[in-house]
Parts: sequence; C-alpha cells; structure tokens
Amino acid sequence: YNYIDNDVEQVIVQSFNSNTGWVTVGNEDFANGPVRFPNLEIQGGTPYVAYSDPDNGNRAVVLTLDDGNWVTVGNGTASTTEAFSPDLEFDSAGIPYVVYADNTGRATVRKLEDGNWVDAGNSSFSTAAAPYTDLALSSSGIPYVLYRDEADGDGKSRPTVQRLPDNVVPDTIAPDLTSITRQTPGTETTDADTLVFQVAFSEDVQGVDAEDFALTNDDIDVDLNVTSVSASLYNISVSGEDLEDFNGVVGLELAPNPSITDLGETPNDLSAVAPITIETYTLRNIDGEDPNDGGGDDGGDDGKDFSGSLLTPFSNIDVLEVTRLVSANTVQLQLSQGEITDVNEVVIFRTDSSGNNDTELTRFSILQTGELPSAYSPVFTIDSSLISEGEFLQVAIVENGETRFSTPATITDSEASLDFDNEVQLTVSVANEAPTTNLLVNDAQFIDLTGQTGVLDVTFSVFREAADDNTVGFYVTETADGGVRDPLTNSVLRPGDSGYKDAAIANRLDIELTGQNGQVSTFEASMTAGLQLGIFVIIDGSDATTDNVVFSYGQANGGNDHIRQVGDNTFGIEDQPALGDMDFDDLVVEFAIG
Repeated sequence: YNYIDNDVEQVIVQSFNSNTGWVTVGNEDFANGPVRFPNLEIQGGTPYVAYSDPDNGNRAVVLTLDDGNWVTVGNGTASTTEAFSPDLEFDSAGIPYVVYADNTGRATVRKLEDGNWVDAGNSSFSTAAAPYTDLALSSSGIPYVLYRDEADGDGKSRPTVQRLPDNVVPDTIAPDLTSITRQTPGTETTDADTLVFQVAFSEDVQGVDAEDFALTNDDIDVDLNVTSVSASLYNISVSGEDLEDFNGVVGLELAPNPSITDLGETPNDLSAVAPITIETYTLRNIDGEDPNDGGGDDGGDDGKDFSGSLLTPFSNIDVLEVTRLVSANTVQLQLSQGEITDVNEVVIFRTDSSGNNDTELTRFSILQTGELPSAYSPVFTIDSSLISEGEFLQVAIVENGETRFSTPATITDSEASLDFDNEVQLTVSVANEAPTTNLLVNDAQFIDLTGQTGVLDVTFSVFREAADDNTVGFYVTETADGGVRDPLTNSVLRPGDSGYKDAAIANRLDIELTGQNGQVSTFEASMTAGLQLGIFVIIDGSDATTDNVVFSYGQANGGNDHIRQVGDNTFGIEDQPALGDMDFDDLVVEFAIG
C-alpha cells in the first residue's frame, strides 16, 4: 500500500507475524514513490507485486522478492502502454500473466516467456473500454478475462468474460491425479467383496485402463476394472476371491509408467505429483482370527471375535482404531506398568488406516515412578472434541530424545494395552466424560474456566517430593499468551515485559497451596467461572512480592518452563534454577471441580 513517511509518499509491502505483528517485507523504497493499483500475489511461497508505475508512464511493472530485496520480473515493464488496474496471476506451471486496460481502454493480456513479456493472444482484444479487469487461468493454462463491458453506449455496464482459444496458448502443463477416494461402499471399514475407488484428474485425460493402477498391498491377487464417469473422473473396481477372507488395509495407487495423457495436440504425460487426497478401505472379515495381521497368526489374539470391540489394535502397523464409542466420548490413558526413571513425554497422533501419522492430537508428561505417594495415579484424556468413532491413533513415548511407538494389544472389548518395548506399558480405554475433561491448556500454561458457569467448588490435592517448601497460587490473565492487566497503568503486560511479575501478583486469587514432603495435602476453594488463570510458584517461600517466583509462562522465567501437565487437571513443578534435575515432581497439584 502507499503511505506517507516524513511527508514522503511511497509504497510498502508488509506481512503479519503472530509474535511481532505487521513487519515490512523487503526494502521500502523499491518504487521511488507512490504507485497505482498495487496488486499482491503469492506463488510457491514467494511474494510478487504488480502495479501501474507513474515513473514509467503508468506502465505495468511486476516485482518479486529476491534475497530480501524487490527486483523486477522480466526484461522491463510488463506492458507496452499505460496499464489501468493490472491484475497478476500464475498458471499451474508458475508462469506469470498480467491483464490490464491499455491506452485504448481495451483489455490486453501479457505473459512472461524466456524472460520477456509478450502478448498472450491479440492485444486490445475487448470490443470496447474494459476497465477493472480480472484474470484467471484454467488448469491447462488458458487465460480467462472478466471485465466491465461498456460497448453498448446505453450508459450501462455489463460483466463480460473472454478466453483465448486452445490453439493460441500451447498446452504444456501435465495433468495431475488429484484424488483417490472411496466410492462404493462409502464407509472406510467394510467386509465387501468388491471395492470401488474413484480417481479424479486435474483435466480431461485419455488412455486410462486397469494396467495403470495397482493395490498398495501387493499380497492380494485381485481384478481391476475401469469405468469412465467423465473424461476427468473414473471408477476403479477391485474384486477377487482374495478379498473375501482378507483383513487389513486396501489402497489404490498408480502403477509404474502409466499410459495416461491429456487431450492436447501434443499430449502431456501424467505428472508424478502425488494426489492431494488418498482414501483407503479397511477390510474386516471376521473369521476367528485377529483382523489386524492380514490373515496371519501373530500369536497373540487368535480366537477373539472383534465384532463387538470398542478398541481394535492393528499390531502390525502400531495403530489403534477407535472402532466404536457407543455411549463413550473420550479415550483415556494410564500408566499400568514399568519403571520410569526420567520424565517422559507421551505423544498421541491421528493416523490413516495405513499408519501414516499426520496430526499430533495432544501430548503429556509421565513422571518418575516411585517418587510420589501411591495416591498419585494420573489419567490422561484425549478430549471429546479431538476424537470420534473410526479414528486411527498411534501413541509414542519420547525417552531421552528417542521416540518409541507403542504396539497395541487387546485386553477387553473396551481396553487395550500399549507396549513401548522398554518394559513400559500404558492402558488405554474409552470413557464418557464431560465435554472438557482437562482444563489445562498449552501444557499447563493456564487453566481455562471460560466454559464453566457460576461459582466453582474446587478440590486440590498436593503431592510433594522436594526439600523446598514451595507455595502455589493463581492469577487472572487477560489473554491466552499470559497477558495481565497492570492496575497502575491499565495496560496489558505480557510475559517477559518489565513489571510483569508485579502486575501478575496484583491479579492473584486468594488461594495458596502448599504440601508436606512425601504426603498428600488437600485444600478446598472456590473459583469464579469464566476466567483464564495463570499459575505461579513461590520458590521455598510464601511472600510473592519479595521471594523468588516462577510462572507457568516460560517467557516470564527467562525462557525456562517450570510447570508441565502431568495428567488431566494435574501439573508438576520443577523448583530448581535452570530447571535443575527436570523431574517436575517437586510439587504436583491435581484439581477437581465438584
């Protein structure tokens, strides 16, 4: 945009950064003054700007960011005459095109070719004045131009669209396979003996036949048949006796060297770009064997009938399926066995049915065992907003920087074990919990009471394993990043700002929690619903104004995070400077709203 700085008008490009706000992109003086009709586009993560440049007779100019500076694209101006309201777009091969109303008032389109701006089709092609042009390009690179047509002379303007004929712009863009989706049946889990996938292409194609496709599981002998729905959409049916007894995942993929091309005069071969969407089927033919090992015997679950299971382990790919929830709405995990010698993180991923994890759902920390009283037995819940019937999960434990994925096995229809191959096991089960079971947010940065109502009766259980006599308190925050209202200036201070400690303590609640070493202490308190509460710890003291205090926001502690989530509504504290031995069990606080 144009702006005035010290009475000098110039143009600037800015981007938004969540930490620093709006920041300048590249050099500010690239246009030597204000411009007309600035237009911004992003191509492949790189910004481009187009505008009418008063310093160049109002011709269209295109710039891009190169090593922090704005540089001209092409051999000079993108237009040969004055350009009114230029619009910049890119075709699927990344070639830039510009449309504008030229000095005759009519529309002209130009494109970059071998570093030079050249006409795309005939210039001044609209029948009359065409202000306010807008450009789009088809998947095969054909320009379409929308403009306000004033040709009739009746004082009225009408929207008009024109395009270039196919033979004007050679099609050099390869077609893509954009998706492979389930068609029949529509459900992912099935015992059907015939499966139909639908494949979609980015444009009309030819030469599609069964030899162009294969199953992702090459152990299955099946027949493939192709049916055309349209020139860009095809159904691929999969059938055969092997499907009748198969248990596991069935997916479709391209065979090596497919014969598929587009319909151009000089056809382009199908690109190697991977589809954006890929769906698979999970076959479950219950025959008394574990349906998770492809029909083989893994020695663990033979003879079980999985038709009633709520949780189904796929032990061969370390995946656990939430098969059915019935009245349950959450998945819960609890340490069942194993000696934990260091603080370990447990990470839960959402995966596809083949075990490809793409989303981290949540994570939590497991403390060293044997250090805290036996009453400490935390449960970790995957909130109901994150889980649904038919989800596939993988659970990993991070131990001394090494990630281990668990192998699931059935305990009961509603329980499974997760074995991490290091003598540590978790038990996973389904449960019916309140919509928000865990009120700790961002690894115990704050307690979120905004979804609660009324006055809340809260019970705190405090476990201690430390020499220092620490005191825990809570303070009201204005923002999720820990901002607090300074009562002296009425401004919002954020963790790391000067004066943050005093402002946070000024907003504290009248609640103080302490503990006896090796024991469990219980406290009752009331809280007002609707608040966001930060956590602070007075290290080996009780006076927050004079003693050393650490906060649940690491930025307020010089970057050190002294508080971690170690269970549902449970947080652990490391009270030593620079995080000491990082055991986070010096004080553990568990709370319940009753």
